[in-house]
Amino acid sequence: IASVFYFRNLRVSHTMIATILTTSTWMIIAIYLGWVDFNKVFIPSTYLMPYVVGGALFGIGMVMSGWCPGTAVAGIATGKVDAAVFGLGLLAGMLFYFGIYDYIADFANSTYAARFTLDKLLGGDVYTSYFATVVLCLGLMMFMIYMKRLRDKKEGDY
Repeated sequence: IASVFYFRNLRVSHTMIATILTTSTWMIIAIYLGWVDFNKVFIPSTYLMPYVVGGALFGIGMVMSGWCPGTAVAGIATGKVDAAVFGLGLLAGMLFYFGIYDYIADFANSTYAARFTLDKLLGGDVYTSYFATVVLCLGLMMFMIYMKRLRDKKEGDY
């Protein structure tokens, strides 16, 4: 995971972007054909600030350790000690959160935004969300490829 943030290895990010684009394309096709009613698709409630803070803490931990929860499980299965340390740290962090929840409950339940989706943010419909997702994903992929090429050129690996 850390190699993604240093633009050394983009396989994980390319796989994630390809998965997002594939899934959203099939979903939008199913919605268009009437097979899926998007209003009945479960989308958990959004709490903006707690998600920003929690995501930042979680992301910092992933960059520092070089693991995400899924790859850490695979790493533990192959005997990687640093993956096991990450897994223990993840469990300790969850226990810590549960232990202090009563003290931070007001913050954890703040900035409630209900079922918040891109179409609400952009003022469109589900097709607007799909278009924005495609543009954002492709833009992010192009940015990462550009940054990797800059890094490779700087290091003489180009």
